[in-house]
Parts: sequence; structure tokens; C-alpha cells
Amino acid sequence: MHIRMKQFLVIAAIVMGGSASAQTNLEISLAHQSAPEARTREQLQRLLGSYDVAPWTFTKSIAIDETVIPHSHPVLTLSTRHLKDDELLLSTFVHEQLHWFLVQKGGDTRAAIADLRKIFPNGPAGAPEGAIDENSTYLHLIDCYLEYQADIRLLGELKARQVMEFWATDHYTWVYRTVLDRMRDIAAVVRSHNLIPGDGTAARQAPRARLQIDFEPANESFAAAAKEYAEIWASDGARIVSAMERATGLPFERGPIRANVLEAPSNSGSGDTPMRLRASYPAATKRAALVHELGHRLMGDLVPGNIDEHSIIFLFVYDVWAELWGQPFADEQVVIERRRTGTDYDGLWRAALTWSREERARRFADFVREHRK
Repeated sequence: MHIRMKQFLVIAAIVMGGSASAQTNLEISLAHQSAPEARTREQLQRLLGSYDVAPWTFTKSIAIDETVIPHSHPVLTLSTRHLKDDELLLSTFVHEQLHWFLVQKGGDTRAAIADLRKIFPNGPAGAPEGAIDENSTYLHLIDCYLEYQADIRLLGELKARQVMEFWATDHYTWVYRTVLDRMRDIAAVVRSHNLIPGDGTAARQAPRARLQIDFEPANESFAAAAKEYAEIWASDGARIVSAMERATGLPFERGPIRANVLEAPSNSGSGDTPMRLRASYPAATKRAALVHELGHRLMGDLVPGNIDEHSIIFLFVYDVWAELWGQPFADEQVVIERRRTGTDYDGLWRAALTWSREERARRFADFVREHRK
């Protein structure tokens, strides 16, 4: 098939995907290709075919790993623990999806946590009563409350209550018991900070990024990777642009930007020179690469030739990653980038992360003031 037709199909797939249910577009991978993981995938697919989870779907990349505890970031990962209990698997899926929603609503989430600390001043840290630390315990008061409300809509009040009662004896025991006993107090905080997921339109119809990127496969073998980049931009592009412009105080070019997808090192390009994006990156690193390469383009000609531009963009790239997809995501991408060759990625990342977020922002602002023409 001609490459231009492939490009058309990439764009068409994104447009048509907006009207499909969220579950039909999920990509579910298996960590070890084991029989329990395969059965859990089949179980999940069956459940998502029976229940409309669109209002609580915020990421479409799912992994199943029989060796881990379920977690949301950097990739939503489920275990094989609930092969014999549909309701518990469904509730876990929703719980981890809701973490993505709360990351997207970062400012509102932080404000709600501050209010919950005042209402519940002695929240525990550590298992089994709480989460990994005190802040995460308060975060889970929000997440688990939203999980309960979702379960009520999906399963009905009786089964939803049974799921919550089980969780209250299993893990985050103080959190789930508090959700059951003090639901009205938590609900008031959640509503006051606009932390109620919508009716699913946000998951199905992400805001369109005002910066257009045309992802073009270098040949037919890269069409699937170009489609994946295009889907990432369709779902996250508007947030990426807003977060990067907010972090830097710099406006993006008008675009459109051409991006060639191929198996070669990623490169930002500039002006009419296309961006290059490596095809084989996993989904999370594709997201990270988009922010990284766009960071170079955002700097334009501000960085003198005697300065490694990475030393400047690393003053904001980590914090943009963390804002968009959470700190665990950002930490993992730093580990990946520090292994790269061609420039001193390890040393430059090490230097950038010795400073606090505030210090990085101050140093970046000073650089821009000094070099802006």
C-alpha cells in the first residue's frame, strides 16, 4: 500500500476512534505470556464487553503481570489474582484508571488532599492500613471513593458494598473503612474540587491539540508505530502543549510539524526539517520522546552553540513528564535516557535532578531572560 495511503489511515483511525467505545481500543499486553495472564486478559476483555467503563477510562495501554501488585503508572498493570472474581478485577481496573484521572487533575487533587488532611489529621502510612506514604494514603481516599461510586454504577449498590467491604479487610484497610464510614465528608471535598469524572466524553474525545503533528511512517513496516504516535497525540497532545508552554513560558511554533517514524535515533528537527521518532519505543517512551523532542523545538535558537541543549531542556522536561503522567513515569524515563549514548545524558540528568523543581524553574527562567532576543 502506498505510504500516503498509510498516513491517511493513521489519521482516519484517530478520527473514527472517537466514536468507538473505550474498551474496543484498549491494548492489553502480557508480561510473561503465561496461561494465567492470558486467561486474565480474556476475563478483562469479557468484562469490558459487558460493562460500559468509558466514563472511567483514561489510558488505553494495559499490561497484565502475574508477578506484581496492580499499579497505575507508568503503564496500568493488573495482576492475575482475581481470575475467579469478576467484580474484584473490574473494580481494580477502575481503581487504577482513576489514578490517571487524578494525575490529569493534579492541581485539584493536591488541593483536595490538603483539605482531607484537615478532616482526617492522623492518616496512617504503610500497609495494611494505608498506602506507601502519608500523602498516598490521602490520595487513595479520593481514588477509593471514586472507585466505590463507579462500582455502584457498574455493579449496583449491594455488590459495590461487598467489594468495598472485602477491600477493607484486604489492603488500604483504613482508607476503605473511612470511605465507607465517612463517605459524605469525602464526597464534599471531591465535589468541591471538581474531581468527579465526566460522562466519558473526555476519554473518548480528548481536546484537540492546537499544534498539529503529522506522523508519517518511513515505510509500510512503521505504519503501526506511526499510528501509535498519532493516537498518543490525539489523546494527550493538548495537555502536552499546555504543560510545556506553562512550564517554559514559551509559545510553540504555528506548525504543522512533520514527524517521520522510523527505526533511528529520535531527533527534533527544526523549521521545515521533520522530526524523527524511533518506531520501536514502547508506548510510555513514545510519550516521553514526544515531550523531549518538542522541548528542543520549543527552545528554537535560544541556546548558543557552545551549550548542550539537553542541559537546558532537562530543566523542565522531567517536571512536564511528572505533571502529565506522574513521578514514577518521569523517574523511569530518566533511567532510560541516562543509558543513551551520543551525549552525556547521565551527567546532564544527574545535574538537573540535584536541584528541586523550583530551582530548575528558576534557572530556566534566568536562562531565557539572558538569551531571549
